[in-house]
Amino acid sequence: RRSLPLLTNYAYQDSPIHRLDPRTKLLWLCVMMVIVYSTANLAVLAGSLLLILLAGSLGRLDFRAFLPLVKALLLLAVFLVVIQTLFQANGNVFYQLGPINFYERGLWITAQVLLRVLSMALLFLQFLMWTHPMDLTLMFVKFGLPYKYAMVLPLALRFFPILEKELASIYEAQQARGLELRSVFQRVPRLAFILLPFCLRVM
Repeated sequence: RRSLPLLTNYAYQDSPIHRLDPRTKLLWLCVMMVIVYSTANLAVLAGSLLLILLAGSLGRLDFRAFLPLVKALLLLAVFLVVIQTLFQANGNVFYQLGPINFYERGLWITAQVLLRVLSMALLFLQFLMWTHPMDLTLMFVKFGLPYKYAMVLPLALRFFPILEKELASIYEAQQARGLELRSVFQRVPRLAFILLPFCLRVM
């Protein structure tokens, strides 16, 4: 079964948010980003994330598109919990492993980082799924950017999911030929067998 893409194309739905002017969607993105990065209050961060998810539901987005992001952040969470609780020597010790202490302060910092990163990524994905690339180009033109430059970002965003699908198909083809690529430790030494056909397909 092919995994869901990390980036997704514009997905039209007959929703009030899809019918909004792209500048309004950009304003939503910027305001929420300011809120998320201007506070360290976990309640505010959690409330902002809930508001983002409610907006996605109102825009009738397919939340399965967010699953790869959530999985990646879970791996990041494990790493952050170990690092922050081990080296943030502030607050109470919530767990002790021999001479090593794990501190509660690290848990709070980890929660803040994850909520901010998750909110930022969801906002970005929402904006991509709500805004047609041509609307994005016209918005940049209205802001005074020359048309040939205004087209660059929308075209790049449009091709990222296509390139990701190509990369996934290369992985599947190489695995069908007997190349073991199930884990990260198997993929890194065999990158040459992936990157060469990928570069050829990109060209």
